[in-house]
Amino acid sequence: MTKEIVGILGGTFNPIHAGHLRAAEETLRHLNLSKILLVPSSVPVLKTKGIGKDFIAPAKDRAHWVELATRNNPRFQLCRIELQREGPSYTVDTLRTLSLQLKPSKLMFIIGSDAFRNFDSWYQPDEILSMANFAVLARPPEILKSLRNILPAKFHSVCKFSKSESSARHQSGNVINLIEISGLEISSTDIRRRLSQGYSVRGLLPDLIREAIESSGYFSEAAL
Repeated sequence: MTKEIVGILGGTFNPIHAGHLRAAEETLRHLNLSKILLVPSSVPVLKTKGIGKDFIAPAKDRAHWVELATRNNPRFQLCRIELQREGPSYTVDTLRTLSLQLKPSKLMFIIGSDAFRNFDSWYQPDEILSMANFAVLARPPEILKSLRNILPAKFHSVCKFSKSESSARHQSGNVINLIEISGLEISSTDIRRRLSQGYSVRGLLPDLIREAIESSGYFSEAAL
């Protein structure tokens, strides 16, 4: 019997937007995932002291926005695991807990190609590779054909690349997949900047989230 594969997509989601949702949807379909858990990261209190575009919304609000964004898609689900944990929140801890909670499902950790290039600087990266499959997302204008070029060199000796180098198998048996997705020129940073300057963000994120943000006053001109 084939095990279900559950995608894990983490991020600050400050705020979640159409680009996040498009990436999740394309990854889900490309790899035939059973569902994707969207995991808002915890942010230290001191980092929420910025104003306007530099403000990081409280965890409860960011989680609420993710909940609104996933409400009408049964294969997307908010996961509060990092918001409920005290102290620093590391990916290795998140995957360790989820692997126990979701047994016997396999985990597919979803990560952008830019972040993956620096994966060797993460906390316990070897352990992370042994706990989950990986979906490494590349979007235009960055067209990537070789996983070898972005997998940090220290992991080359423990991974066997496919002939096309579009995937690799880690010594644990987990697979790293390079996936090209369509690009949307949207970023949370740009949304916050637009809001702080009084510009419209219609179409960049779901209307329910836009309305919630506008009501909160976060990132707005008034917050400057």
